[in-house]
Amino acid sequence: MAEAQLFVSQDEFTCSVCLDILTDPVSIPCGHSFCLKCLTDCWDQSQEFSCPQCRHTFIPRPALHRNTLLNELVKKLKKTGLSSSSSQNYAGPGDVECDACTGNKFRAVKSCLTCMISFCQTHLQPHYEGAAWKDHKLTDPDGNLRRKLCAKHQESLKIFCKTDDSCICMMCVVTGHTGHKIVELETEKEEKERQLGATWREIRRRLEEREKKMKEMRNVVEQIKISAEREVKENEKSFTDLIHCIEEAQKNLFERIREQEKREIEKAEGVMEQLEKEIEELKKRDTELKELFDNKDHIHFLQTFSSRCVLPADGVSLSFTVSADFSFEDLRNELSCLKKSLEKIIQWDIQTSSGKKLLEEIDSRNESPVLDPHIKGNTFLSHICSAVPPVLCSSGLLIYSHFDLDLHETHRQAVSESTRTLGAQASPGDPHTTAVDFETRYTELVAVEQDPRNHKETEHKLVKTGRIQEELMKKGAAEKCERIWIEQLFRKSPVSLNPVNIIVVSGMAGIGKTTMIQKIMYDWARGTQYQRFAFVFLFKFRELNLLDNENETQMSLTKLIERHYKHLSNDQLKDVLKNPETLLFIFDGLDEYKKKLDFTQSQLCSNPDVEVPVHILVTSLVSRTLLKGCSVLITSRPAALEAMDIERVDQFVEILGFFPEQRLMYCKKFFGASALAAESFEYVKENTILYSMCFSPTYCWMICSALKSHFMTPEKAKGEALQVGQWLCETQNKELIRDTIGEDLKMNFRSMTLSAVDCAVLAAVISCCGELKELNLSGTPLTTECIKRLEPGLSCCSAVR
Repeated sequence: MAEAQLFVSQDEFTCSVCLDILTDPVSIPCGHSFCLKCLTDCWDQSQEFSCPQCRHTFIPRPALHRNTLLNELVKKLKKTGLSSSSSQNYAGPGDVECDACTGNKFRAVKSCLTCMISFCQTHLQPHYEGAAWKDHKLTDPDGNLRRKLCAKHQESLKIFCKTDDSCICMMCVVTGHTGHKIVELETEKEEKERQLGATWREIRRRLEEREKKMKEMRNVVEQIKISAEREVKENEKSFTDLIHCIEEAQKNLFERIREQEKREIEKAEGVMEQLEKEIEELKKRDTELKELFDNKDHIHFLQTFSSRCVLPADGVSLSFTVSADFSFEDLRNELSCLKKSLEKIIQWDIQTSSGKKLLEEIDSRNESPVLDPHIKGNTFLSHICSAVPPVLCSSGLLIYSHFDLDLHETHRQAVSESTRTLGAQASPGDPHTTAVDFETRYTELVAVEQDPRNHKETEHKLVKTGRIQEELMKKGAAEKCERIWIEQLFRKSPVSLNPVNIIVVSGMAGIGKTTMIQKIMYDWARGTQYQRFAFVFLFKFRELNLLDNENETQMSLTKLIERHYKHLSNDQLKDVLKNPETLLFIFDGLDEYKKKLDFTQSQLCSNPDVEVPVHILVTSLVSRTLLKGCSVLITSRPAALEAMDIERVDQFVEILGFFPEQRLMYCKKFFGASALAAESFEYVKENTILYSMCFSPTYCWMICSALKSHFMTPEKAKGEALQVGQWLCETQNKELIRDTIGEDLKMNFRSMTLSAVDCAVLAAVISCCGELKELNLSGTPLTTECIKRLEPGLSCCSAVR
């Protein structure tokens, strides 16, 4: 048998003392092998007997015996061509060179963070043997040790300056960072690891969701293909019998099936393509974060932290609604009934050369239809479709033979225009609003499902302080362990047989209920969520109050919708309301409604054209006597829930606001610039009261607006300082107030009109600051009352003009 060829590395047979092939190899108890002469010389010159490689010490000195097996193996390997030259230990491409070698440099095996150079095995020995090098810190070879030195002082980077967000040396601490907030590198790394951990967990969650959604989407595409093929085959038999009289109708129907299939597949493939991109990006980020967590280099970690901690944009929606079947059963039934009429048409055409009389006969039995754009071009097919009931397409949208799809798009466009932006005040106290794009500002709220019977207890907790509210959120999240995302509101529970049609969303003032509703409308109009609904109608209770002050105190549901949505006519609405399961009614702000909801059975109505008091329309929709099968979403503060008949509600949801991750995310979205966002968030986080109040999106906006106003627009400080001055004083954060005033500690209110209240606020800010170099009130008219209010702050001013 041919001798098996052995592939080994030369390093395995190299003495770590002389760095050459083993000669007379001996093995010691720790398992390492050396040349007999090398080890003997090493131990003869030392007082202790330790392994040159692992530093294990032996007492007494072990007797050295030649390793016969290893000696024979080395000899055979030398015969097969293994070179005894140490040239293979020279540094090659990609290797770190030994800084102590001269001429051809050996490959470094360790880098010393104390000496700031790298060593080969030979030049590393003093670090193991000499007492002077015992405390030196050795790491794996690093070819870029210079980055661990301060560029200014050439000292080791050992400290992290939180104020400047940079790694510094000890000389920097005393020369340029006096008064700054500094910590050890390990301490800062631990804090950053916690932040990075939250980002990593979110990456993992998204990755799992996308992969799960990808699997679902593949099934959806397969079902679309199967359903489309099944419908083509099942309908083909019916059309075979009618082929001579309805060839055009058959062709048109198949084209529409294929077009619907193509549209749904294109939509699904579009989502899948985006999901693939996100999965690829998330996997990439997951790998990067894992490598960063495994990296023991604190400096590298901190220098790359900022770029790694930011979550990628959450681009694709996870909702894609599609029907399992095309539901053409009713069409086939109608076709069998139409066969006789079509035969009459053929006979009439043969006898009279015209089918006009019978077509007019068919037309007279139906209302004048407003046809689908695909049908309008074919007069004969129009009459066929007028006798066919509405069809449910794969997206969940009803296609009406007597219903213009343009109306649906018109309504969607109108909703999109009204919900595209989020109104936000430009700054505290400014009555004007600015348009803020949803994509750049909206932050997901934390909502959990609650037991409707416990809403009174919830109300009692929600009126407590922000700190207690934060504890409630943590407790709620921990107990329920089930967070409800916006797109999940109408999702049926796997254990429930009944659909979720009636939902109540509760939350305290300013928690984000109205903004959440606007987000729902916005997503529906874009086609990313809630596509099971063909039409969504939003009504605000405070606007419904106005109807009580007018002559028309009673109104039908049709007229109420027509009043709020001008593009919908009465006749069109009658067709829309015939399919209530495709409709969603949203009523926002029950706590603002002046009328009391009356759920008495005798007071309810069932006809959308009958005029009744508006509150009866609301209770009838919730009670399912009016448009049974439609969906209703009502928002309210907890205190107003007594007006609701909770037993009729399918799902009760409580909005808890922002968890700490959402607070930071909102701050980043608000400021855009990450450095300014981080600085502002740190200010807020240091103030326990303010930070706990940030569970409310309203408070988050107020605080961010004040900080942005004074950090980014100093030229407006004179007017806006009065508007936010009281808030600044309440923070009791001297450093924040001093930074807002500016480094020169001067305030200029020259030629301004100040009221007594303005002067009181100004005095409070100056007093809280503790000192002011100059207060300029030149040309400012001050009454006796104004001067009296200013007096407490004047004593803190070095100069008053």
